[in-house]
Amino acid sequence: MRTMTDLKDGVAMSMLTLFMLLLERTALMLLFAYILMNFTFLKAPLSQRDQKRSIVILTLVFLIFGFFSNLSGVVVQVPHLTLSSFSLKLPDDAVIANSRVLSISVAGLIGGPWVGGIVGITTGILRFLQGGLSPLTYLISSSLTGIASGLIGRHFIHKSELPQPAIGGLTGLVLEGVQIICIYLLAWDSQEALALIQLIALPMALINSLGLYLFLAIIRQSLRHEDSLKAVQTEDVLNLTQQTFSLFHDGLNQETAQKAAQLIYQTMKIAAVSITDQKEILAFIGAGSDHHLVGMPLQTNLSYTSIDTGQTHLALDPDDIGCHHPGCPLKAGIIVPLKTEDTVAGTLKFYFDDENQLTQEKENWATGLGAIFSTQLQLGIAQRQKALLKEAELRSLQGQVNPHFFFNAMNTIRAVIRTDPDQARQLLSKLSNYFRSNIKGHRETQIPLTEELQYVQNYLEIEQTRFPDRFQVDFQMDPGLEMIRVPPFIIQVLVENAIKHAFGSRPKDNQIRVEILDQDQLIQIKVQDNGLGISDAIISRLGKEAISESQGSGTAIENLNKRLMGLYGPQHSLAIQTSPQGTSFTIRIPKEKGKIAHDESNPDPTRR
Repeated sequence: MRTMTDLKDGVAMSMLTLFMLLLERTALMLLFAYILMNFTFLKAPLSQRDQKRSIVILTLVFLIFGFFSNLSGVVVQVPHLTLSSFSLKLPDDAVIANSRVLSISVAGLIGGPWVGGIVGITTGILRFLQGGLSPLTYLISSSLTGIASGLIGRHFIHKSELPQPAIGGLTGLVLEGVQIICIYLLAWDSQEALALIQLIALPMALINSLGLYLFLAIIRQSLRHEDSLKAVQTEDVLNLTQQTFSLFHDGLNQETAQKAAQLIYQTMKIAAVSITDQKEILAFIGAGSDHHLVGMPLQTNLSYTSIDTGQTHLALDPDDIGCHHPGCPLKAGIIVPLKTEDTVAGTLKFYFDDENQLTQEKENWATGLGAIFSTQLQLGIAQRQKALLKEAELRSLQGQVNPHFFFNAMNTIRAVIRTDPDQARQLLSKLSNYFRSNIKGHRETQIPLTEELQYVQNYLEIEQTRFPDRFQVDFQMDPGLEMIRVPPFIIQVLVENAIKHAFGSRPKDNQIRVEILDQDQLIQIKVQDNGLGISDAIISRLGKEAISESQGSGTAIENLNKRLMGLYGPQHSLAIQTSPQGTSFTIRIPKEKGKIAHDESNPDPTRR
């Protein structure tokens, strides 16, 4: 039997051997941790550590590490300080050098007081049941380690952060010191305890501190990688949303569905994607497109159930998908309803060729995209309704123009009919031609500029018949503007307004000039007279409200201004300038909104 003195020369060698053995076991534990972090079931608990479900899962996981630490430790027999392999039941003169502090500390730092406390106490109980020399020491030290590390971990949980690896390493070093102190204070023999500490303190402190540092680094790196993937996927979905934003504004049809399905298939890692209405497939791209054909009726009861209930449904196996084509590669799917208010307009479907690919994450993406597409459909309906309402308002205002002109024309004809019946008949004929030619103006909110100028000429022929040589109207138009589209009657109303109100009773030298100019992005229409001007009391209200004046009510100008703002916005309202030398009315129309577009502005779906 050798004495303690005889063993002093071998302590250094024993420490190195113990260090290598502990390093080997800790490396196995870290390898297991790295593998475990690749399983998706552990990602959510690590990200939501304050939830009860996460506490339970983390407790169970770290208990496994705690048990492994106890059962894989290196047996040290006192007083000889000999090393041997681990065993379930220890001799009465033996202790275990292990990484128990590592397992308990990482449990507390990650999971907080509950996880750390439960893992520490449970692991301590297991160590107590293993027996050996003074097992109560390790029950006490394990419990203290779990509670202390859990209190530190709670601070980071409240901040929604993970501890830095350096903090973990320092914590491991301090808590290993707590265990060493417990061994010394609760020692059976202070001399033997001191010799044991000299052997195990440095290797265990280094291994547990280094192991805790690496364990936290593995967890942080795994979650950081997960966050990076989610960021990329989120960016992909945001880009997808931006690309599809305007697709469904015109409703759910084969053209819009096909474009959306193509974008989804290029972005999401799925086997196939399909978009349907309430009865048939509008688009299908991906695996199985050889027999899942556009125009086919809906295949599955789940699709009809989703449409009837307005709820998302999962097809967990090929039977749920309901495809009877032999060799169909689709094994699972997600069916998301596309809603407009309280009605389901159709469905969005994600398909997978492996049941395991149908994850909660994929379900969340599908549900989110379905909600976005539903919002786009609803916005499209709202915009169409708004456009129809604006169209109705413009038609109502536009319909007031002809009665206004008709009233004035009839007054002219009534005055002529007493003195010159033949001329009155000619005027009636011209008036008839005028109304026949501008019927189109009632059906459209924009007409070619040449047609508007023809309206003006028809009107002038009637007025000049009554008042020959009283006024002169000159036209100037830049070339290339003949087919620019403008609201009907906008020039005719301004010319009529000048004839009726600009000159008072002045019998001659009354000039009206109509200028139509190309100004880069704008078309400027100006009707200018050399009349008497408009008073300040009237000019501030003209075009904004009806005016009760003996010279007129200003209804036609107000009407015109409302139509311009309704079509082009408030920034394109009628501009009026006046002085004692005359008045000018200026209209500026955006050129891109005035381009000839054949029937694009035709709101009547029956016209071709």
